[in-house]
Amino acid sequence: MASPFAIFRKNQKVMYALLAIMCMVGFSIGGAIDYSSNMRSSEDPVVATAFGKSIRANELQQLIRRKQLAITFIDRCQRAEFNFSDQIDEGMAAQLMQMMGRPTGALYFGQTTDEGAVQTWILDERARQMGLVVSDSAINTFLRELTSNKVNSQVFSEIAMRMGVGQPQLFEALRAEITALRLREMALGRMQTTPAQRWDYYRRQRQRATVELVALPVEDFIGEVADATTEELHAFFDAHKEQEPQPDSPIPGFKVPKKAAFQVVVAKFDDFYDEKGVTDKEIKKHYEDFKDTRYLWEDELEGDDDEPAKPDAKAAEGTDEKPADEGADKETPDAKKAPAADSDAKSDSDAGAAEPDKKPAAKPNEKSQSSTGAADRHSLALAPVANPLAALGGALLAADADEKAPDGDQPKPEASDDADNVPGPEDVGQDDVGKKAVGKKTVSEKTVSEKTVESDKQSAAPGKEGEGKSADKKGAAKKTPVAPPIIEEFTLPRDIRQGEKPKHMPLWRVEDRIRKEVAREKANKKIEQALGVVRNKMRAYSRSLGPDEAEEQMPNLKKIAAAQGLTEQDTGLLTAHELNEKFPELAMAQGDQRSLPFVQIAYTGMAEFQSTTVQDIVGNRYLVWKTEEQEAYVPDFADARSKALRVWKLIKARDLATEKAKELAAEANESHEPLKKLFEGRQGLVVSRTQPFSWLTRGSANADNRAPPRLSEVDGVQSPGPEFMRAVFSLGVGAAGEAMNAPQTIAYVVRLDSLDPTDERLRTTFLADPFPLYNEVARDDIAEFHRAWLKGIENEAKLTWKEVDKKHR
Repeated sequence: MASPFAIFRKNQKVMYALLAIMCMVGFSIGGAIDYSSNMRSSEDPVVATAFGKSIRANELQQLIRRKQLAITFIDRCQRAEFNFSDQIDEGMAAQLMQMMGRPTGALYFGQTTDEGAVQTWILDERARQMGLVVSDSAINTFLRELTSNKVNSQVFSEIAMRMGVGQPQLFEALRAEITALRLREMALGRMQTTPAQRWDYYRRQRQRATVELVALPVEDFIGEVADATTEELHAFFDAHKEQEPQPDSPIPGFKVPKKAAFQVVVAKFDDFYDEKGVTDKEIKKHYEDFKDTRYLWEDELEGDDDEPAKPDAKAAEGTDEKPADEGADKETPDAKKAPAADSDAKSDSDAGAAEPDKKPAAKPNEKSQSSTGAADRHSLALAPVANPLAALGGALLAADADEKAPDGDQPKPEASDDADNVPGPEDVGQDDVGKKAVGKKTVSEKTVSEKTVESDKQSAAPGKEGEGKSADKKGAAKKTPVAPPIIEEFTLPRDIRQGEKPKHMPLWRVEDRIRKEVAREKANKKIEQALGVVRNKMRAYSRSLGPDEAEEQMPNLKKIAAAQGLTEQDTGLLTAHELNEKFPELAMAQGDQRSLPFVQIAYTGMAEFQSTTVQDIVGNRYLVWKTEEQEAYVPDFADARSKALRVWKLIKARDLATEKAKELAAEANESHEPLKKLFEGRQGLVVSRTQPFSWLTRGSANADNRAPPRLSEVDGVQSPGPEFMRAVFSLGVGAAGEAMNAPQTIAYVVRLDSLDPTDERLRTTFLADPFPLYNEVARDDIAEFHRAWLKGIENEAKLTWKEVDKKHR
């Protein structure tokens, strides 16, 4: 029997062709079958959908990493712009930039949360649909503008190299964020406010109200509300069971909030800060390292408010300063009348040289005098006039010197010289003032009057009458101006060695600032070293944990912290709201992402026994790790029934409390009497009077007005909200109305007792003050508009989060 392979060998070419075709068909069909669909759906679930596209868990993590990459690159570019020392950590650098009014990368591109990453993706997708494209050139332009053109492309490349990313990956991240940013700017960047809105914003911060109050707690009316049926109560519970209760919100919530416990090691900045420990050598080194980037003369004095105004042509007529093209030999009309003025000036000069305790008067420096008016503004700003009489005429200077000198030390000048040439108060401001004695336009009326009286006394002195009359007949002019002597005290504020236009600020001018900065750097370095010891203990324990997380004994952080000059505290199990109330400094401290407070980090993305370091506004550092947590959960209806019934009745009682407040307000408006006279003691009502308060405030401790405006606190009002403020400031003086606090737990009868200033007085300053002085007041309204705009984009994209897959997010 022939071998079956004989047939194959006989027709091997045909068989090879058939085999190749079968392989191609098999691969095509096999490729169409997704054998890993079940595996991918379970391990990489869909977490959100938008624009008909699915966003899976792994894709979401990539979006978060992409956003973090863009934020980190922006922050490091700004560090390069300001040439921060490597000893300054990310947190301190962000704080310094914030003090200088420079936004960080997180403020440009938003938070690196799940919602923030998806929001950027949606805006980027919407911009592409509109045809908005950000090119590589636009990205480069954005980076140059961001760093004020002080960072070149080589530095950008070095930053990317140190981050371990290539240009394509970096540009992809920046392109998405800049595209989303540009779309926001197109929609919201040119928002205009009406005059009525600006008047409203102006009043919120500048006007203070004093009111009378009667508080009507909603709980007092709960007895008038009938119990809900089981069906009503169950429906009410189902509607709010997924919401967590918010203390200042009127919306109920029955979900039990997440709780967590933390151990905190605190490094107080003042315990490590020591200016006396900074040596002169350290100051000199810092100055030499950064003088070419941070201590340039032009940069330091740019926009100096103390810049003196340049004298105009008319003012120059009253001084001895002359334009460069005018020769000194040109005679004035007064000079023609009095050729003997030179001899008088010479005698004065000789008299000054005769004083044994004074240096000989130096010859006037013609170059410095003639260029004073046109000198560099920075030089002028640093050259204070030690002698205020230096700007006056020579004759007047001589007269002052003679009056102050003891008798016999100097020969007194002829009285008629000054008496004839110094104008009286009635002459100041006339057309011929500029043609009289030098410096007349800079002499006050009081000074001129005193000189005139003194000259009259000298003229009337015995033995001088003839000389005075002789001088009058000759028409003798005033003496030639004599410049004040240049001594070291006057020239010290200027960096003489570098000339009038030095390149760098002198060290003595920035020494104190450098000492503080070096002290801060050294303090931060010591703090980081101390926290590093504790952090290593934390990490060693975290790495040693087994599956049951109880194999190793927790380190004694209190003992370890004390050895490093630190303190330790344990928070216990707290909700986010409780952490805010009990540890406000820790709750609001921020990490590398300056827009995220610790309270948000702690209850969103921080795992158990994970550590992080945050810093508060005064520089204190907190090394925190989470030691325990309890996840939020929805209770059963049976367990929450009593609470749900009470909340339901409280909401129904709000209407009753509001109606009662309206009745009392109407009675007060009808009687035009103060609330205290009408209601004090009636049915247990208590009337209180507040201290003056404004709608918004920056706080009394905020001397530099850098903190954003916030809602003011009001005496006797628990958690006043925007609606309470609007109700109060909508009243006329003497009128009464009703208002509720933010959580709507208390209804108030309010009577506006006074407004300071009144609307009429406030309008005068409102018309004068520019909008940028109070435009921050509009931020809440703008933020609300921004949220509404984003919500519209998300609705257009049909964004849907998959609740069942939240554990993968």
